[in-house]
Amino acid sequence: MTPEKRLIELEQENILLKQQLKQRDELIVQLQQRLEALEKRMSKDNHNSHLPPSSDRFVRQPKSLRAKSDKKTGARRDTQERPCLRDRLWWGIVTST
Repeated sequence: MTPEKRLIELEQENILLKQQLKQRDELIVQLQQRLEALEKRMSKDNHNSHLPPSSDRFVRQPKSLRAKSDKKTGARRDTQERPCLRDRLWWGIVTST
């Protein structure tokens, strides 16, 4: 390879590398702007924004620490069938001893 061809090849490679570097610099600037915007949004909560506490963004609601029960929800079955002892005493169904 002659020195002239090598020089031309290196100049073309140099131009290509400069273009890539410029694109990456532009991408870095865009990402920095995006990061600043996100950090600004994350720093706000109900104390320093116009939003009420119930709508604080980016805060995960705590999950209940209670374990799930196998029991059905609602009132006990026998309470629907017969009144409680106090009511039975009041109505005179049961006499107190």
